[in-house]
Formats: sequence, structure tokens, C-alpha cells
Amino acid sequence: MVFGNASNEPPAQQAYPVPSLSGYALELAAFADYIEDDNVVPTTGASERTTLSIVQAGYESIENGKPIDLDQCFGAL
Repeated sequence: MVFGNASNEPPAQQAYPVPSLSGYALELAAFADYIEDDNVVPTTGASERTTLSIVQAGYESIENGKPIDLDQCFGAL
């Protein structure tokens, strides 16, 4: 598989919209909306624990150069 531009032309630039609020402010506003409307939040403590465990395992794997068995380290995620 080859990556890159075979014609040696510079890649086209993509403009992304700039939000009017910071990411933190947008996250806080979304949280307030969920509470105000009595909705179920999009993530749970369990899903966040899973994400954090995988990130932690990645760091440990980099440090010791070996794969990490997630079940052995963290139990059932």
C-alpha cells in the first residue's frame, strides 16, 4: 500500500470550522443540557473506566515493550 501523493503536488488543505466556545465550554453546556432535560448521559462510569484502562495499558506496554492482557490487569471491562 502506498501513501502520499503520486503527482508530487502539495496536499489540498481542509478548512475546519472554528467553534465559538472552547471545547471545555461546549462539554459543560452539553452536560447542563442533559441535566436540564432529564436525559440519560451519553457515557457511563463503566464506559469511561474501560477507556481509561485501555489508555493505561498502552502506556504500560510502551514502558515495558510487552503486550498487556487487559483482562488480567483490570478484570472484565
